[in-house]
Amino acid sequence: MAIPLARIAAAAASASCLALLALPGASWAEGKNPFVGQWSVGWTGSAGAQQADLDLTDKGGYWKTLNAPKDDPCSSREVPVRYDLVGSQEISLTVLFSVMQQGCKDSKVNLVRYADGRVSGLASGGQALAVQRKN
Repeated sequence: MAIPLARIAAAAASASCLALLALPGASWAEGKNPFVGQWSVGWTGSAGAQQADLDLTDKGGYWKTLNAPKDDPCSSREVPVRYDLVGSQEISLTVLFSVMQQGCKDSKVNLVRYADGRVSGLASGGQALAVQRKN
């Protein structure tokens, strides 16, 4: 029984996507991940103007909200970051607030790099993120 070419192509595309998710570094294997480095992130939320440091390495990184209340167990310290999807022009992250304490909720962050080098972002609540490289 012959397998239709479209089915083979769909299976190959699915396998490629799964490989990218399983091995985030694979998408930049030929060059350096353009998102690796230290970033300043700003946004306006329900508490007003907010700011965080985002430090990304080849394997993950951390997020630290700078103006969080000191007694906030969810965001007053460095919070680990997990890569969900990595490309040469975009990256999707999960800020793992849930590892800080039971009841803390994770947050998704999507960053896009433009041809001129600018980076913008969007957080899982719809907040636009102003992103500036620090180094």
